[in-house]
Amino acid sequence: MILEKPQEITQTITQQTKQHGLDLLFMFKQYLRDGYFLSRHNYLQENLYFDSLINTINSIIDADLPYVFPDIDTLSRTKLKLLLKHIAQKCPFTPNISELSRNLNIANDNTLKKYLFYLSEGEVLTNLYSANKSHKDFQKPQKIFLNNTNFAFAYDDAPHLGTIRETFMANCLRYQGNLTAPTQGDFCLDGQWTFEIGGRFKNKRQIKFIKQAHVVADDILFCEHDHLPIWIFGFLW
Repeated sequence: MILEKPQEITQTITQQTKQHGLDLLFMFKQYLRDGYFLSRHNYLQENLYFDSLINTINSIIDADLPYVFPDIDTLSRTKLKLLLKHIAQKCPFTPNISELSRNLNIANDNTLKKYLFYLSEGEVLTNLYSANKSHKDFQKPQKIFLNNTNFAFAYDDAPHLGTIRETFMANCLRYQGNLTAPTQGDFCLDGQWTFEIGGRFKNKRQIKFIKQAHVVADDILFCEHDHLPIWIFGFLW
């Protein structure tokens, strides 16, 4: 894993990009905005690409999810879209299930939890649970993110930078093991590694007493003062 030799890996990658005259941090910012899907190359204008992402999400809700979950009817599809729009404006989002059900006029709390599960299964959302909870029991997620940063820009031209950083990390780590929302730090992987996400000057205060805890920082090329550069996690694939 990257954590074993982060300095060596970052140096190798930065040297290679520099040899080709590429600005790695600039490319990373572009990737966050509109580089997640290869389909970006099919659109000359960025707004058309973002429109295509919204259309894809609507297609997932209208066709893909009802095929897998037959209990999703026309009304459910409408509610799913309203729920997603609400979440997209607030990510990373810690839901108040009862309040959210009431505001969106969703039948009951269990129905809302099912909707969140469906959107996660459709890879529209990433739901993070506490270590002792699971989506299988339709528990309340501790944190909710859009699946990837391009979705965030499709819904909002200027999403909060902290939101983008955490969304990127959630997307990278969710495929590496059991990703949960810890009481300290932003993410915990397999109950072993804790990550706190922030900018270049983020301190380790919140996780200083946790073993195998790491600050993951934006806007740095190399490991600095025990900070890992956030872009390196894009190479977990």
